[in-house]
Amino acid sequence: MPPPADAIIPAREGDGEARRQALAAFARLARSPRPRLLFVTHGRGGGVARHVRELAAILAPRADILVLRPHRRSFVALEGGGAFSDARLWFHHRDWPGLIGLLRAVGIARVHLHHVQGLPPAVLELGREIGCPWDATIHDYYPACPQYQLTDASGRYCGEPDEAGCARCLAANPAQWPMGIGEWRAAFARFLGDAARVIAPSQDAAARIARHFPGVAPLVWPHAEPREAPAATRKVLVLGGLSPAKGMDLLVACARDAAARDLALRLRVVGHLAWPVDGEGLPVSFTGEYAEGELAALIEQERADAIFFPAQWPETWSYTLGEAIASGLPVLATDLGAFRERLAGLSRARLLPWDAPAARFNDALLEMAQPPASRWLPSPADDKAVADRHLAGVEARPGDPEACLGISEGLAPAPDEALPQATLVELFDDGVRSGNGRSTAELRARLPGADHALESARAAAQRTGDLEAALAEARARTGALERDLDTARAAAGGLEARVAALEASTSWRLTAPLRALARLLGR
Repeated sequence: MPPPADAIIPAREGDGEARRQALAAFARLARSPRPRLLFVTHGRGGGVARHVRELAAILAPRADILVLRPHRRSFVALEGGGAFSDARLWFHHRDWPGLIGLLRAVGIARVHLHHVQGLPPAVLELGREIGCPWDATIHDYYPACPQYQLTDASGRYCGEPDEAGCARCLAANPAQWPMGIGEWRAAFARFLGDAARVIAPSQDAAARIARHFPGVAPLVWPHAEPREAPAATRKVLVLGGLSPAKGMDLLVACARDAAARDLALRLRVVGHLAWPVDGEGLPVSFTGEYAEGELAALIEQERADAIFFPAQWPETWSYTLGEAIASGLPVLATDLGAFRERLAGLSRARLLPWDAPAARFNDALLEMAQPPASRWLPSPADDKAVADRHLAGVEARPGDPEACLGISEGLAPAPDEALPQATLVELFDDGVRSGNGRSTAELRARLPGADHALESARAAAQRTGDLEAALAEARARTGALERDLDTARAAAGGLEARVAALEASTSWRLTAPLRALARLLGR
């Protein structure tokens, strides 16, 4: 049976040479005397991408890092770093054995799973198939919750119900793999139970994972904090991309309450919204999506009076909270997840119940929005200590450069694949009205094509109009001809009537012998 059409990637000129160069780079990597680590992550940004990037940078002086992430819908991308950044290949899911063969040949010493979103279920067997130990870091609750953030359909904290409650949630919003909640958790119980280390960045995240997987005892290793405190600034900021789970609905409720009570309160999202906020006059605005590393400067530029975290799910860490703490501003947050332990003992921080009414949050913000106290910055994590604990027990494994060169699967350059495309209206709402930079960029890229299509449609309409005018003229001429034909038919009918009358007359009958004689003489 042939592969599905969307899995067929046409060959392009230069692909063969690109593959040879990539495999040569993997062969060089297999000769490295240092341990090779494989980081497995999703294809999105945010805190997971930041942690993977920062951890790779910390370990780079002592280990070689490869990253496996999803690509498009049916592929994964395997990418080396540093001196081996040219070691890059893309594998279709059906070519998973080829990927395993390459990872064995490279000599992967340890797999470190950071996330599974967008990856096939086989990712949980990577360590076993390669034949090496594996670690897992808990960035959200992906082992226990196929929705990842312990939220229900409204985007709020679900309360972590029993399996029946989770099954109802999955019925409305199925998991990325075709599994029920029991099967999902059983797969992760086996994966986590056999892991060398399960790592959580906060006590809260560790405790929640341990409740769902009693045989697992996560290590609590906090992520690195910001290294520099920005100048003290002054308004109420909400940081990052704001979805329902991140508290978008609560933010809108606070804005409506502030407008209804005419409070001297302005809410400013330093980031983007999940969807546009309808209604004029609400005291809420947004900067739009920002690039990694810009947040501290943006907080300084906004000159705010406090920072608000309206999250509706138990955050495992929150890098933006670290930026907020480093800013020196008062911080108000919901009492879920890592916020409780990370803000404990900070006098200018305050927690409220995650389901408290908007008016209560607004009253707290008005009380806290005073000139900031002295700045507070936690001691930065020591890079050597981080590297030591991550590399503890990790030993380099011999690679097989010749086997790397013999891998037949994998594509280079990056393959393309048809994916469902958002409409221009959807891109406008997500990009322009909600501040999502990727959607804005895609909208801008597609507008020239849309303009061309519109111009072509107009030209086609003009041609259609010309044809319709010509058709109308032809119809008019046809009508005139039909009227002339009707007149001729009427005249012919009159002649036929006169002939018939003549033939029926007495004189016509009396002269019939004479007409016959004339015909005979004429012969």
